Amino acid sequence: MKNVILMCACLVAMMACSTAPKDDAAEVIDMPESSQEYGYSGLFEMGAQANYDIVHQWNEAFKANDLETLSGLLADSISVYLWDGVIFDTTKDSVMNVIEGYMASISDLRIIYHAGMAIKSTDQNADWGLNWATEQYIDADGKQQQIHLQENYMIENGKIRTIRQYGQMAPESTPLLEENAEGEFSYSGSFVKADHSLTEAVLGWNNALATPTDLEAAATYLADSVTIYLWDGTYINATKDSIMNFVNEFVSGLSSITVDFDAIMAVRSTDRNENVVMLWTEERWTDTEGVEVHMWIHEDYTMENGKIRTVRQYAMKEPVD
Repeated sequence: MKNVILMCACLVAMMACSTAPKDDAAEVIDMPESSQEYGYSGLFEMGAQANYDIVHQWNEAFKANDLETLSGLLADSISVYLWDGVIFDTTKDSVMNVIEGYMASISDLRIIYHAGMAIKSTDQNADWGLNWATEQYIDADGKQQQIHLQENYMIENGKIRTIRQYGQMAPESTPLLEENAEGEFSYSGSFVKADHSLTEAVLGWNNALATPTDLEAAATYLADSVTIYLWDGTYINATKDSIMNFVNEFVSGLSSITVDFDAIMAVRSTDRNENVVMLWTEERWTDTEGVEVHMWIHEDYTMENGKIRTVRQYAMKEPVD
């Protein structure tokens, strides 16, 4: 999964922290019907809450170092893609051995839940539990670490079959956060499917960024002011013109950009009254000195009046050899 990683190393999107006015389909930019193809799926509906409950149980057991519960939630074989490029495609027992070793190397693990939902890919007939959280822990060297995560869990027969994890680095100065009360989210846990036409602005933005000659068109998809959280911890809150100056400077240092779309879905947070477009992409770019970058990207775009207001970006690095 992936999305246009431009700007310094990527662009971002999830859920803005302020309440936005309601988006109506009529407010969306008028564009021709999309013929976009997706590597995984572009056809989703909201899923069964029980699938997200499995994800929540997994994270709570992880925090509690409850190996027995963790093992009981996994399928007999499992594929795990971690944000730092580490991949496990093996048996449950092998994965549990890795988890046990990891838990022994950290202490004071805390999880702050931001958002969660269950969705279903109707063309793939696959159930997913999605989770947004911040993890804080102390590593083996006694250093405090914090990472913002977006994770996608494929659920089969009530068990976790696949985990795909994307990370957004937190600045070292980020203060330790207090954990959520049980069952609470700092953003939202109440979502419904939104008008799919909202995705067209996000697709238009990404396609324009991947085509340097279309950068002028890219600006038309942005609100007058935009907030961006990049996967590498960079934070940008600026006017549309300033954002486009930044984009132009970044793109001028590249010789090629390729963006492949994996999946997309528009949802609405009913308690926050906000529309969010979730996008997964695979991206490659090469700078003018020949340095190549390859990542999978997840981005969450908060929409206002059919335009992009906030972007939160998470990355999965190229697999480790």
